[in-house]
Amino acid sequence: MLLLFDKTHAYLGEVSFSGGALASVVLSAKGDECIGSSVSAWQMRGIPTRKKVAIHHEHASDDQGFYIERMQPREEGFANALRQWLDERGIFYVDLDSEKMFYWELLLRIPFSSQERFTFILGLRDCKGEAMKELAPLFQDAQTDPNLKQSARRTRAMNRLKVKLSKLVSDKLCHA
Repeated sequence: MLLLFDKTHAYLGEVSFSGGALASVVLSAKGDECIGSSVSAWQMRGIPTRKKVAIHHEHASDDQGFYIERMQPREEGFANALRQWLDERGIFYVDLDSEKMFYWELLLRIPFSSQERFTFILGLRDCKGEAMKELAPLFQDAQTDPNLKQSARRTRAMNRLKVKLSKLVSDKLCHA
């Protein structure tokens, strides 16, 4: 599953694959505004992908050339073609497994800024084992519950979660 973000780290949507082929696309309102027409075009004509070819000259040095090929959503290589398309347009994506998607969905229910969500999902992406076990109760306490909306307990829980997620991100940056 790919989570998509624009240059300001606003959430654009998510894309899932099955064997490298497109399975589904769900866009946020911002995503629909930014790339909705492109997604519609992919579904009808395929996603444009740049291919490199070597050009051999008999009396000069070899060159490289490029051409555009369209990859159909049902083709195995669609996921890689989409990553190339996103890279060329400066759209950030975060690749998550199904376990991490659960935590992403929880992050969406907690009133964090777009920047905080983006930063935290980067920290969660590579988080494993004990660190994940430590996060589960923090997420549980910080989730939006109508009875806890403005409570001091919920605020403390959100702050503990922010501190833990921020530490994950900084540890990851220090070891990169």
